[in-house]
Amino acid sequence: MFSDGDIICFLGDSITANGLVCAEVYQTIGKKKRIKCFNCGVSGGDANNASDYIYSHCLIRNPTYVVVNFGINDVGLSLYYPSCALEDKMVRRAAALARHKAAYEKIVKTCLDFGAKVIVTIQSPYDDVSDYEQECSTAQEALDESAAFIRSLSEKYSLPLVDYGGVMRPNLEKGLICSDRVHPTRLGYHYMAQIFMRDTGEIDECDFDTPFVMEEWNKERYDAEMRLMSHDKAEYCILYRKSRAERMTFAEKKAYAKEVLDNLPETSCNLGLLADYTKNGDFREELIDAVIRKSIFVKE
Repeated sequence: MFSDGDIICFLGDSITANGLVCAEVYQTIGKKKRIKCFNCGVSGGDANNASDYIYSHCLIRNPTYVVVNFGINDVGLSLYYPSCALEDKMVRRAAALARHKAAYEKIVKTCLDFGAKVIVTIQSPYDDVSDYEQECSTAQEALDESAAFIRSLSEKYSLPLVDYGGVMRPNLEKGLICSDRVHPTRLGYHYMAQIFMRDTGEIDECDFDTPFVMEEWNKERYDAEMRLMSHDKAEYCILYRKSRAERMTFAEKKAYAKEVLDNLPETSCNLGLLADYTKNGDFREELIDAVIRKSIFVKE
């Protein structure tokens, strides 16, 4: 599918933002073809808020292909737990799915109108099989409805489809999903990369048994990109609504980030990234520069 000179952007939520699929695809295909891959995932993002940053975060890289991967954050995971006591949860579920479908199609149309080709994906499965302490939900039924819709989009717009969920779900007992039941393990990401390359015609068969080892040049790029991803989560998912509404300067956003940071509980997963944002946010342009400089053509 891919040709020399192609730029592939992976757009999605935290499952994409992890970056391991992008890294494995880049390293593997990049040895055969002069391509570049960029991780444009945002932890905490969904198809709805992605329309706010798709130009500045993804399309600014002038991609040949955009790989779209949204689902679990869109459908309202909390609405599918047995402990959810909301009387109107069925109405909320339906509304969340309707928003997801409309937003997903908007992203597809935005990318196509921009001139990029689009690859749609069936997201990795929710693990309702493994014996984990995390409360188990019935969210897979929402992901199944999302998958059916994405298949219809693939047909409607003649888009390539990559089916992560269809391959991974029957293999959940192999430890493909973390104990939070949502995010893939390292093996799960390896499965995803192999599925992506097979479904796009870059490899004939998936090799799930050979572990992916990131080479040094790729690790340097990956590390810089992950630092940038951390700042992007702060920008687009924690600070964005208020900072955009008030048209904050960067100095004002840093002050607001410090205010949010000071009021977070010690157990919050956002402590580290907001602390880094307030300390090193001034060097964001240097991180972008590092990612671009290290995004080399592997095959010379």
